[in-house]
Amino acid sequence: MKRINRIVRRGTRIGPPHDNTIRCRDGFTVSVIAHWGTYCTPRPTFCMNEDLGILKRYLKPCGECKPDGYFDDAHCAYRGPYTHVEVGFPSLRPEPWSDWESYFDGGGQDDPTQSVYAYVPVEMVKRLIIKHRGEKIHQSGFSKRKKRVFAQL
Repeated sequence: MKRINRIVRRGTRIGPPHDNTIRCRDGFTVSVIAHWGTYCTPRPTFCMNEDLGILKRYLKPCGECKPDGYFDDAHCAYRGPYTHVEVGFPSLRPEPWSDWESYFDGGGQDDPTQSVYAYVPVEMVKRLIIKHRGEKIHQSGFSKRKKRVFAQL
C-alpha cells in the first residue's frame, strides 16, 4: 500500500512526472488524486499569487493565500494528510457497487469506468485495493532520471 499511503500523506501534484495510477496485483488499475481542484478533503485552495509563474504555482505554493471557506478548506501549501480522495477511471466497476454508487460523478457517462468518484473515504479506497490483491510491487511510471529532470523545472 505504498503508493496509496504516499498520496494520503502528501497529496498529489499535477502533470509529469507524477503518475497517480495505482496498479493492483490482479491487473486492476485506478487513479487516485488529492490536491487543489479535486474532490478531496481537506481541499487546498488554488494559489493565485501573481508573482509565481503558472508552472511554479504547481510545483511550489506561495504559502500566503487563504482558503475561501466555501470551496477550499486548507491553505495552498497544504500537503496532507487527506481523509477523502478523488478516485477516477477504474479499469473495472468498483465493487460492491452499492457502496460506490453514491460517490459516482457520472458527468453524463453511464459507464462507471469512464468517470470519477468524489470525496471517497481513504479506508474505502484501501479496501478496494486489498480486494484486488493489493498494490503491485513495481508500479510502472516515470524513471528516476525523468523525475530528476522535471524536479529541476
